[in-house]
Amino acid sequence: MRLCGRVREWGFAAGGLALSACTVPASGVGDHWKPPSDQWQLVWSDEFEGPAQSAPDPTKWAQYVRGCNYNDEMEFYTDSRNNSYLDGQGRLVIQAIREDYDINHKFTSGRLETLGSMEQLYGAFEARIKLPSGKGLWPAFWLLGNDFLNAQGQPTWPQAGEADILEMHGSNPHQISGAIHMPGFCGGGGTQLCMSGPLSRDFVLPNGGSFADDFHVFRFEWADTGMRWLVDGKSFHERSRANMEKLGVPWVFNHPFFMILNLAVGGAFDGNPIATTVFPQQLIVDYVRVYTLPGMSGPTQGPPRSTASRPDFPNLNCPSRDAGVAPLTSDASTTSAPAAP
Repeated sequence: MRLCGRVREWGFAAGGLALSACTVPASGVGDHWKPPSDQWQLVWSDEFEGPAQSAPDPTKWAQYVRGCNYNDEMEFYTDSRNNSYLDGQGRLVIQAIREDYDINHKFTSGRLETLGSMEQLYGAFEARIKLPSGKGLWPAFWLLGNDFLNAQGQPTWPQAGEADILEMHGSNPHQISGAIHMPGFCGGGGTQLCMSGPLSRDFVLPNGGSFADDFHVFRFEWADTGMRWLVDGKSFHERSRANMEKLGVPWVFNHPFFMILNLAVGGAFDGNPIATTVFPQQLIVDYVRVYTLPGMSGPTQGPPRSTASRPDFPNLNCPSRDAGVAPLTSDASTTSAPAAP
């Protein structure tokens, strides 16, 4: 979910990050990967069965509770049933609400993580999701390396790695993107570790379809030789380890990752909501399933690690960042470049 300008198969979309501008051109990294031929085996799932308005399974999901976010986002993530709940029909709802939560936050939303409860090296990660739409919305389903903080509580991103299974600009509900972030390609705005944006490709629904109109299946397959992204069974982005290592950057996708589902509001990816953006907005999840292949290790499972057990990121400078929330505007002019959470 940390986007700046993107390196695509067809070129580089220049943009800015909250830290600084991205100015490095594309480096021609078109790629193909042949996925394993063995049968994928289901090893973890959440079908979101439970009474209406009940909490997501606390043995599987940690509720991220924090108002100090990357990307100049505007939401406060809560563990309230107003922001994340089961609908009683086998679905999870993550809901963004316009409300005066506190002096610095005029929106609330939900973010769920499997840190501690489900971390896996390699596999297939799949979810059936109906996405929201509207200027300033940023829904995402993504993976983050489980060593994203070191023993001193300092962030290790981008060395920890990140795989965005799907992200969508709320103002363009016809198109989603899939990306990876790692040293050299992560959106750090020309820093030594992030000389260019993440490696990303887009998928556009045919015939003007909208991801807000119906459910779609988003899938990410990952092995020691590479990875690919699929929408409704159609592959639209592939990366091989061998070709990536030719770029001269380390392949960091060789340790366990955990899943994140969230609905951000505002910030550098799609700009801030405008007066016509309707709230509440919902990201609705029918299921999340994780698979492995024969010979792969299964998931590491245990109790979820709540945000209370994790130190604040020291580089967020929360007091100044949360000093105020920009007012809603009546036009579509906002920051247009993606950045990182």
